[in-house]
Amino acid sequence: MVGQSRPASQAASQPASTSVEDEVFANILNQRIGDRLVADDGLPDEFVRRIADRVIRASYQQRYRIVYDDRPGGTSQPGSSPRMSTSAPVAEGLSTFAHTISRRELSFWSGLPESRPALRGFRAPIVKSRLEEPFGPLAAGTPEEVQRVADIVSRGLAKEGLLMTTARAMLSFGVGSFTTDTVNSCDVLAIAGLPVDLLAMYSGEPGRDGAWLTVARKMGRGLEAGRSIDAVVGEISNAFRPGPMAGEFRTNSDSGDGVFRTMRLQLTRGDYWGGEGDGGSVDIARQLAARVSDVDFLVSIEDQFAWSLIETARGWPGGGLLRTRLVTEPLTVSQWAQDDARWGTALPRGASERKRALLVPRYASRGEEGAILVPGDSLLLAGLGAAGEAVLQSPLLFQGGNLIVCRASEGSRSTMLVGEAEIYRNVGLGLSPREALEALRVAFGVDGCEVLPAIAYHIDYEVSVRSVDGTLVAFVNDTLAAARVIGECGLGALERKGIVSAAEASRGRDALSRGRYGEFLEVAARPVFARADSMGRFPVSLAEMFSAGKADSGVGNLRRFLVACDELAASMPETDDRTAESHTAAYLRSLRRRARERIKLRGLLERMGLRVVGVPSLSDEEQSVNYINGLHDASRYLMPAYGGLYSRLDDVARGAFSRALGPGVQVISIDCAESQRRDGAVRCSVSVYTEALGAKSKAYK
Repeated sequence: MVGQSRPASQAASQPASTSVEDEVFANILNQRIGDRLVADDGLPDEFVRRIADRVIRASYQQRYRIVYDDRPGGTSQPGSSPRMSTSAPVAEGLSTFAHTISRRELSFWSGLPESRPALRGFRAPIVKSRLEEPFGPLAAGTPEEVQRVADIVSRGLAKEGLLMTTARAMLSFGVGSFTTDTVNSCDVLAIAGLPVDLLAMYSGEPGRDGAWLTVARKMGRGLEAGRSIDAVVGEISNAFRPGPMAGEFRTNSDSGDGVFRTMRLQLTRGDYWGGEGDGGSVDIARQLAARVSDVDFLVSIEDQFAWSLIETARGWPGGGLLRTRLVTEPLTVSQWAQDDARWGTALPRGASERKRALLVPRYASRGEEGAILVPGDSLLLAGLGAAGEAVLQSPLLFQGGNLIVCRASEGSRSTMLVGEAEIYRNVGLGLSPREALEALRVAFGVDGCEVLPAIAYHIDYEVSVRSVDGTLVAFVNDTLAAARVIGECGLGALERKGIVSAAEASRGRDALSRGRYGEFLEVAARPVFARADSMGRFPVSLAEMFSAGKADSGVGNLRRFLVACDELAASMPETDDRTAESHTAAYLRSLRRRARERIKLRGLLERMGLRVVGVPSLSDEEQSVNYINGLHDASRYLMPAYGGLYSRLDDVARGAFSRALGPGVQVISIDCAESQRRDGAVRCSVSVYTEALGAKSKAYK
């Protein structure tokens, strides 16, 4: 019971009538989205349980891992930089493009909330500047018949599907209007939140303009003729063929069978968060500029931070912002470039040669149970198009961290691993799970798809796939191995600060090496918890003992040490009452469930024919020390590294990769501790365009 200054393994149990898990499960389903609930999205119980476990762990960390500042005085926040509004080059080797929009456009985009769209059919005007996209909820005074249609769409779309919901909406509104005035009537469906563009997938010609109107007319005529709703829907559903709806797009492989050519980043600021080496977004850019010298960079940043970035980069090795195109944006930019677009190639209509392109989703989003619109990231995708990139918008929702494309060699069969949340996002648009998976397969131009469970928020925190000598190898987290190293590093810090004696430290290390985790926790965890206050909070003066330098966060290191202790405790034979419903008991159960799911994931990957290699790596949302979330090309693996107190774990993980990859692949460490404290690492932060081996590099002109 950490709240009373004791480690999780020694928690007291407090029975209750309702389990913590069930309470969190119900709270997730009862979240309101406009006029509907998350429960109306028809999410499978297993998926919601995994989300609930993440909520339990996060709330536990927020409640029982609080670090308070017991030092006199305070700290100041970094200031902002002057705004930049020029498109002229301002640094050697740097070209800039200011994404300027009209006042009307700015009013539209800045007025969008960062929330789940109340109307399911919302599609951000990324490629086509239609500023009337209905986000919702419907305005007061909306005609009753339109509101009635909106209710049918909101509550029925995920459970009954796009076609059945469309038919019910038509019957409610008056089916005759859909045969005599199809265009205007279908506008009513769009206003009511129906994703009418997805109807094109049932037309047989999904890439043709207006194909969705053909489906609407066919449905309207069938219903008007008196045919049953089941017969009409069944006939149209048999014609499902998603087809290439976005320029014959074919996404890049992530498994190292190509060469890095362009790296796309999104920077949240122009200077370091805590100093050079902190591992934030700007520090990752600095390291890439120095260590990956044969690529171009495409960088999006909010315009107010551009000058600061240029000043920060002047002293960088490798030429600073040389080989960089900087696109400045009027709205906030998040760090996670991987999630809002996928690189690949497309074959434009009438063209004979494939061109580099970005496939972007219906709108940039975050979150699992539903998709939370991120306005600034959606707008910056339009900025990339304005800056000259070929940007194709899919009618589907996706987050790139949940998509991993792999193939054993150039030209061999490609498989896309899909996190299960991406299926349910598109079920929320009215597709069945089978249709959603096929639509994603076609959209990304891959040969097959395999769905992976949501053990982490995104699958790229749990799996990294690479071709090694023609065989696909899946790297996965070995959590206990990481916890042991973190525990030993933390014990060393306690010994250096005199919190434990040399004899006690020796006993703790011996216990850890022999798997006597209870004894280790007595030596290493108990004195840490003994220094918490009466509310179970830890003083920052204690946290500072876990820092190995200026840019090494003692608070972050302490929290990781505590998580490692919890993982060791959860791996011990269960001593707590399985019916106990304290927060701590539920937290430990969530850790055990996740450990079992990781074992199942290994089995699933092996059944797919992949060789599985464990890497000492801790994947625990904002408390991670993760080495899986990296990037592969033919001769390199860009491995996330944490540095500081846990540098030894970096070395152990690097060794695991090096042994599996062989001497022909260089493992390059990219320090990203601050990014990991924000639940991301290298792959989350960098979207990479790769070319096949031997292809001619296409540098920016």
